[in-house]
Amino acid sequence: MDSFKKPFRAVPVQLGEKARARQRQENRQMLIGTAVRLALATFLVFVTGMVITNSRLSRFLPSGPSNAAAGDQSAHQR
Repeated sequence: MDSFKKPFRAVPVQLGEKARARQRQENRQMLIGTAVRLALATFLVFVTGMVITNSRLSRFLPSGPSNAAAGDQSAHQR
């Protein structure tokens, strides 16, 4: 009797126009959210790098204008 059974075959679901529009909107929102998160992460990495670089460079740079730069300015003013 089992020989008369038909094998099961799933039929693909065809979405209607409203469902396709909703799916496109959800995909668009997900893409925008991903882009915003990526931009924010990039910005945070950039700012963190700038802060670290600035703090490391500040140890090696003089805190005020150097005497040579002050001498150059006074020579230009004469």
